[in-house]
Amino acid sequence: MSEHYQILLKEYAVSGPVKPETFEIRKSSTPAHNASELKDNQILAEPIYLSVDPYMRNRFRPSKSYIPSFTVGGPIGSYAVLKVLESRHPNLAVGDFVSGLVDWKSAVILDGDKVTKLQNVHKLSLSYYVGALGMPGMTAYASLHEFAEPLLVPGNTVFVSAAAGAVGQLVGQICKLKGMKVIGSAGSDEKVEFLKTQLGFDGAFNYKNFPTADDILKELLRLAPEGTDLYYENVGGMHLHAALNHLKVGGKIIACGMISGYDGDSYHVPNLSNIVGKQISIHGFLVTPLTPKYKPAFAKDMPAWIAEGKVKVVEEIREGWENAGLAFIEMMSGKNLGKMVVKVGEDPNRK
Repeated sequence: MSEHYQILLKEYAVSGPVKPETFEIRKSSTPAHNASELKDNQILAEPIYLSVDPYMRNRFRPSKSYIPSFTVGGPIGSYAVLKVLESRHPNLAVGDFVSGLVDWKSAVILDGDKVTKLQNVHKLSLSYYVGALGMPGMTAYASLHEFAEPLLVPGNTVFVSAAAGAVGQLVGQICKLKGMKVIGSAGSDEKVEFLKTQLGFDGAFNYKNFPTADDILKELLRLAPEGTDLYYENVGGMHLHAALNHLKVGGKIIACGMISGYDGDSYHVPNLSNIVGKQISIHGFLVTPLTPKYKPAFAKDMPAWIAEGKVKVVEEIREGWENAGLAFIEMMSGKNLGKMVVKVGEDPNRK
């Protein structure tokens, strides 16, 4: 008899890291949903891959944000790749693969109009559709083109924080494709070596070896004495402090995230006045409003870049529903190299 799973929020994690006891793993001999419940335009689907991403952290505390908090006793949810088991949607058939934002259950009912049918002409691993071909990939692609297009040229320099993460690794590779000089920070010597030898970064450093903003700035000046034209912000805190001093006059910051403060830690950035004096532009954004504008170009460019070997996809795969919560915890603590993904089903394209 097969087991069916739901992953629920047992308790909020208001401050500090999310812990294993935050999650409740509920097993059952019967699925949470079945085909008899389907209404017109709905599908019954099973997840194949679950995504864990930094934006989810704020959902583990009661707060008002751009995305609602999880409910104690209710399901955790994230982006996922799923296989259609039954369908009452005219454009989705049994056996199709789709992606969307779903609850962590081994069987879910979804509005077929709110999922994306995967075309996958290059027969890439389905896990890529919660990573390089999913939300993180769109985040990197759309934000660079929307806010930094004039800077994406040879001769310019970009600094990417959290450069070995799901978004950072793609930002760096796209900028290299454009001919830019790319500098990255990461949280281990292994990641630094990977950025330089596998992804082609021109320079990288382990920020844990540079305990103050002044130390980070000195390393940036060593790696890029000319200064940076663009800072791609994923970390905040000391990284932002150092970057504001390193940016050139007229430089830009794309603020994707500030993970150093997600668990409640705070850092006073004392040099925000540089934004005025150096005429720095800061662009904070959410990827959802940008997606319709860039979806056609992204769907054309990114799969081709991956298939041609111009962009490398780096993943950490955890297997099984029991490890979904642990995968989120490990991702938030920086234990992943590349995109953290949880495999909970069969992928016919994964070798």
